[in-house]
Amino acid sequence: MAEDLPDALEPNKLYVVGSPSQPWSAALICPCGCRAVIQLSLIKNDDPRWTLSYDESRSATLYPSIWRLKGCRSHFFVRKNEIIWTMDLR
Repeated sequence: MAEDLPDALEPNKLYVVGSPSQPWSAALICPCGCRAVIQLSLIKNDDPRWTLSYDESRSATLYPSIWRLKGCRSHFFVRKNEIIWTMDLR
């Protein structure tokens, strides 16, 4: 959890911005290797928005899937700290 994103994000790491009780943003480097920064809103009234949850071992899950509509067009889920790729629907 951080108040702001760092200037350079590390691959394979999910960044959560806000307070523990009210995270408002999540960010990660695209796992396909294109190095694009993906930023996701966790704000309840935003559209689109994602929901962040943790299990008992503090593994993160984001819902719904993440689908880049530009660039690499990656489509994947983050489930329990793992990237789960969807089928290529292009």
